[in-house]
Amino acid sequence: MWLLPDYSRINSQRRAFQRLAPHLCRSTTLYKSFRRQGRSSQVSAVRAGMLRSLGVSALGARALARASSPVLRVSPALDVGAALALMHSERVGALLVAGPAADAEHVGILTERDVLEKIDFDMPVASVLVNQVMTSRDEMIHAHVEDSLDFVLERMQTGGFRHMPVVRDGQAVGMLSMRDIAHAIVQDWTSTSHRAAPAVEVTAVELCRARSRTINLGSLARPSCIEAPPSSSVADAVQLMRQWGAGSVLVPSGGPSVDTSRRACGIFTERDYMRLLGSAAALNQTIDPRRVDLSRCCTAASGLVSATVSTPAIQCLALMSEMRIRHLPVMQEEEIDASFELGESDEPPAAPALLAILSVRDVLAQFLHTQPVTRQDS
Repeated sequence: MWLLPDYSRINSQRRAFQRLAPHLCRSTTLYKSFRRQGRSSQVSAVRAGMLRSLGVSALGARALARASSPVLRVSPALDVGAALALMHSERVGALLVAGPAADAEHVGILTERDVLEKIDFDMPVASVLVNQVMTSRDEMIHAHVEDSLDFVLERMQTGGFRHMPVVRDGQAVGMLSMRDIAHAIVQDWTSTSHRAAPAVEVTAVELCRARSRTINLGSLARPSCIEAPPSSSVADAVQLMRQWGAGSVLVPSGGPSVDTSRRACGIFTERDYMRLLGSAAALNQTIDPRRVDLSRCCTAASGLVSATVSTPAIQCLALMSEMRIRHLPVMQEEEIDASFELGESDEPPAAPALLAILSVRDVLAQFLHTQPVTRQDS
């Protein structure tokens, strides 16, 4: 899956990051040492077209063809702890909330985001009912069985959500997620002649540059990832995710901030929080996120799956799909130390430094046939 880095391109890519970096992490000082130089860089129209052409075949498919079916349903009277246990066992991020009768239309949807944003820290999830925190049907957006993946993905991007029920005559017959769409694109690439297409030339660094002109979500605009001090509690991290609408936080482990710890950063995600709450509920235990150290619950730097600036965009998406992750750290290419290679130095090369975080939303946006409205950064 990994391509050997093209070291002749590294210097130009690093210069590009000096222009790019201030846009990537809005609530952290990770990139304050970088200064913008010259014009803002973006994926060129030609190269962006490579990704859109790659997505045409996969995204032209009908939504129902890629939706999960049968749809997992829960009662509105079920406690959230049990719902989280079901999400964890089935490896899904959303559950449809059933109506009062077996053949009734659904009354809402419960997502990980609902749990993260709506349950207070002093409320055990086992004491909260699904209907108290779910998104009601009136607030939901649905896909029709005849809608294309391209249409559904654009609705997800502009609406700021990751799951959409697929309905026929008002009845939900499938559940489509961003991960399902990512898998469709990757599967199409691996099974057709597209695999040899020039689209593999578009790299992670170019996806990150496009981050500076991300979809215009207005008040829903969100950073890819934010920073929490290493001394934070889980509740502190959750508050930051709520404030910024982010799905993860960086946790520096080699210094007081990401600026001083770019070679050693863990990550705490929305999914980690769901796992923590669900595990406690399954053991009939009450957990107070305000008393749990964030460093104990995050994925350590040594366990992170990452890409480099020269990793092809399609392989970034493939990696996220295969590993079932929504956030992918982009690392600086490892320096080549000639003296170490020749045995003249005992000092091993320094660990790669973190440059950016890509979300699956960032990557998928570049495959849309019709690009969503974008904003111009000042």
